[in-house]
Amino acid sequence: MNENLRNFGRKKTEEVVFRDIDDWKHTFDAVPDLIVILDTEFRIVRANNSMAASLGMTPEQCIGLTCYRVVHGTDEPPNFCPHRQLLSDGLEHTLEICEGFLGGYFIVSVSPLHD
Repeated sequence: MNENLRNFGRKKTEEVVFRDIDDWKHTFDAVPDLIVILDTEFRIVRANNSMAASLGMTPEQCIGLTCYRVVHGTDEPPNFCPHRQLLSDGLEHTLEICEGFLGGYFIVSVSPLHD
């Protein structure tokens, strides 16, 4: 009986976790702001629907591409890159830029994510 209760509890916990993950994904993709999650090599780990559409891609097509190539059309991150600064000092950074490739002015904000 105790084993059945433990299995029931584990199953309920898993259901809650999966529901929370689904909720996060729906929220991430519903936000109209352009959002990407980058790794330490400037590769896109995840892009929301708005960012992918701005790049003329699907979110899945963005994965693994370097942000500086798809956003700026360069072979390396620009000197002003806030993600470059974050990797250097581990702090949040915000910068307003005019990005011709994306067609406008943007406030770029980066925050470290751990694990």
